[in-house]
Amino acid sequence: MSDENENTCYKCGYCRWIFADHCENYLLHTCFQKFSFENGEELVADADEILSVASKEGDILSPNPVDASGDLDEQLISLVASRKALFDASLPLIERTYFKKKNLWNEVENNLGGQMKQDDIKARWKYLRDCYIKAKRKVTTYKASGSGATNTKVGFRFFLKPCVF
Repeated sequence: MSDENENTCYKCGYCRWIFADHCENYLLHTCFQKFSFENGEELVADADEILSVASKEGDILSPNPVDASGDLDEQLISLVASRKALFDASLPLIERTYFKKKNLWNEVENNLGGQMKQDDIKARWKYLRDCYIKAKRKVTTYKASGSGATNTKVGFRFFLKPCVF
């Protein structure tokens, strides 16, 4: 970040915050305060002027890393849930263009800290969404009166999080 251009407008790679031209210290931003910058981490800008924190090896780090007992699927669901254009077809087309969705998927990838590539993230999201739809269909299918059918158990563990599916 030493060769900053005075007219450059940077954007946070984690929360999409656009930094004003007069911003003097990007490290005071809440997303970047989660990092210590003592182990060789540094603030880097990509070609699209998006700021992220990278390790000394060059890997993009996540401000919300998944701990050993954490669940990557839950984190993926929460990241996608905060970006409606990725799943809500009722939004106007102007809000969910190809480039806007591509940028949103880049943000999800940055927030996962390079644990998955963008194609893998999209495939995993499609898998989770399809599992939810299948589980919902299983619960809501018609059961004939007197059929003796019992309530079906839902096997999808994220079934109670329908907000994004």
